[in-house]
Amino acid sequence: MKTFFTAFLFVLIFTSCRQDEALFSCDPFLNDYVSMHQEELKYISITDLASSDLVFQQAAFRSFDATKKREVWLQKIQSLLETQKYSVDEYAHVKSLLNHLHENYFVKENRYCSGDKRY
Repeated sequence: MKTFFTAFLFVLIFTSCRQDEALFSCDPFLNDYVSMHQEELKYISITDLASSDLVFQQAAFRSFDATKKREVWLQKIQSLLETQKYSVDEYAHVKSLLNHLHENYFVKENRYCSGDKRY
């Protein structure tokens, strides 16, 4: 019985260490793609990102560092201010989001996610 338990424990530990961790997407293909192209994705434009499939957008966004995440959101908000019609109060509220996204806004999120699954 002791030999069986030792063998079972060994198999359990060995197989649990071999599992790949999905950092960016539940879809293994997409996760691998983003992992392999993470350096290129740093330079994707907001227009290209927005024209991509939503699942890809989410995975790509998860791969960004804190600076890129902030940049994407600032560009998105600025685009909304330029293209949408808002009342004076709505415009002021949306514009206030620009100040809310301070320089270190996503740093804590990225620090938390660096050792854990990101989704």
